[in-house]
Amino acid sequence: MTLRDQLDTLNTDLYQFFDSAFDSEEDEQQANRALKSRIREVILAAHALPDPDLMREALETLSKNTGCAEDYAMFVEITDELIVKGIITASDHQDLLAAAPVNRWC
Repeated sequence: MTLRDQLDTLNTDLYQFFDSAFDSEEDEQQANRALKSRIREVILAAHALPDPDLMREALETLSKNTGCAEDYAMFVEITDELIVKGIITASDHQDLLAAAPVNRWC
């Protein structure tokens, strides 16, 4: 599966996640964390290729799927790692956060 296919599948999985019912809050958090981890993997792989357009799309996917405090915590974990690795800048982080649904609470 190509990296593009992985991102497309991930977007479908994210869409389905929001329509899913979970047995517990812990199950929901675990599924959410797994999805965010997959986004991180696509971002890192796109950076390594390099495929800046695909990386930007993956970053936008992360941003648009950051809508609550739990999502925000994962967003910060991922973007902090990307900043430390020199993949994005602090300014990029701010731009992504400004576009995130969680920004309505900030």
